[in-house]
Amino acid sequence: MNPLIKIEDLTFGYDNAPILEKINLEIFERDFVGIIGPNGGGKTTLLKILLGFLKPDSGSVSILGRSPDSVSKFIGYVPQYSEMDKQFPIKVKDVILMGLCESSSFSPRFSQKSYSKVYEVMELLKIRDLAEKKFGELSGGQKQRTLICRAIVSNPKMLFLDEPTASVDAAIEEDIYKILSDFNSDITILLVSHDVGFISNYVNRVACINRSLVIHPVNEISSEHALTHAYHENTSVIHHKCGL
Repeated sequence: MNPLIKIEDLTFGYDNAPILEKINLEIFERDFVGIIGPNGGGKTTLLKILLGFLKPDSGSVSILGRSPDSVSKFIGYVPQYSEMDKQFPIKVKDVILMGLCESSSFSPRFSQKSYSKVYEVMELLKIRDLAEKKFGELSGGQKQRTLICRAIVSNPKMLFLDEPTASVDAAIEEDIYKILSDFNSDITILLVSHDVGFISNYVNRVACINRSLVIHPVNEISSEHALTHAYHENTSVIHHKCGL
């Protein structure tokens, strides 16, 4: 089976400070990969390289056999949560419509088919009743569902999420992961998270990043001990043998 994503000997740094070193990774169709590691370990940087926002210093990255910046239409992206001005008057349905915008379109016009697709994904994530509400007035969980809708409305082949549950409580977090698990039957998912206890119930592989990367099938991971090798501190998450 050919990988959808292939990374070979990737190295990247900011101002001569290394962030990622000799990263090798293959992601296959319908993989659900959790990416974990300490702050500053390179998790978000790796996502930005896969999205074509950053270029590696050395090594190679291919997605669907092409460069990352040429396949953006096949990727849905949910960035880290950021607080939006509560007075900013954009409606939920319009946030989701942004997922159907072409990057070259300055003033897009949307068809009835586009609006139908927006309402379809809102129904799927159970926020249909929020269509006319202002995005800035939503709860954290409602915002995350809206951003997931925006990411999937174009029917991407892959979904990248950067800490999608950082601003929600445990019940909403579990609900979001169950939704993502359902999507995984059709979409390949890469998920950056600190919540290893949650993601290990849903992902099929876990990638540990702390400048270098080691990936494990989820059945090799145990939550009984601290992940001291990956985080360099006593933290009750998981324990394994990657040596990071």
